[in-house]
Amino acid sequence: MGFDRLKGETPAGTPKTCRKCGGELYATRRCPWVVMRCRKCGASMELREIASQIDDPFEEDLGWIPMDRL
Repeated sequence: MGFDRLKGETPAGTPKTCRKCGGELYATRRCPWVVMRCRKCGASMELREIASQIDDPFEEDLGWIPMDRL
């Protein structure tokens, strides 16, 4: 999976969860940032809000996206 498309794909690594409802998060582009959106409730979260859930495979996927970093 690559983030080059960012079409609602779930990032690599351990699934990330919404802090509001526990739903699965997926990455979406909001130039110049990448945000995580919940499939269940639609909440939008910045990467800093899920920092504790970020693992190496997720970071590797994000490394290929031109964006403002944390």
